[in-house]
Amino acid sequence: MTYATRLPKIVGSAQPEAGVLTTITEIAANSNAYGSVFVANVSDTTVETVRLLVKPAEDPVGPHQYLLWDTPIEPNGMVIIANIGLNGGEQLMASSTQGLATFNLTGDQIINNA
Repeated sequence: MTYATRLPKIVGSAQPEAGVLTTITEIAANSNAYGSVFVANVSDTTVETVRLLVKPAEDPVGPHQYLLWDTPIEPNGMVIIANIGLNGGEQLMASSTQGLATFNLTGDQIINNA
């Protein structure tokens, strides 16, 4: 019989430098993760533009993988993507034009124990 361990946690977080595509989290091969992504503009004066994607294991980054593409976020604003699932080996990646956005995936990591 196979058992799984459920770990509620912040699965990954980052504030990428301006224009740099950054890995927020990579899911271990023996795991899955489920949760919500919170993208916040930490500036109180400047609109920020963001990109967010799920990169499958072994695949190069492509336009079909983006969840958000050049999405503007108002000063002190937030975008939430609920109920996202990531499989083992997949990466959640993000970038912003000015480095003013934070990205957080909160939820459950499921570790598949053999």
